[in-house]
Amino acid sequence: MARGSNPAEAAGMAKGFKPIRFFVMFALLAFITCGIVGFCTHRAAHGHTPEERAAFDEGVKFGAQAAPGSELPSMAGMNEMAEKILSMETPKDDPMAWKTAFENGYQAGYASNHSVK
Repeated sequence: MARGSNPAEAAGMAKGFKPIRFFVMFALLAFITCGIVGFCTHRAAHGHTPEERAAFDEGVKFGAQAAPGSELPSMAGMNEMAEKILSMETPKDDPMAWKTAFENGYQAGYASNHSVK
């Protein structure tokens, strides 16, 4: 048989299993997959829709502006605050999701500027 007549040799393909190459490629694939999952999970933590992400950002802003030494409001207090802000803005598609995102943002903003007990 003449050299290069085998399609596998002509294409320059490996003749046998290369375990180091296999494990390196597998590790690279796992690293990329974990990075994508981490990115998507972190993005989803702040809301799935642009409205929810905007509400989270507003909540962070209001939570950071809370008076020093004040306590974190109760869930009912945060709900009232979200209702008040929601009534001043344009109607939302899903007001319950907006309020939840605002409350989560408020807690995150409050925790970033106050010592939470």
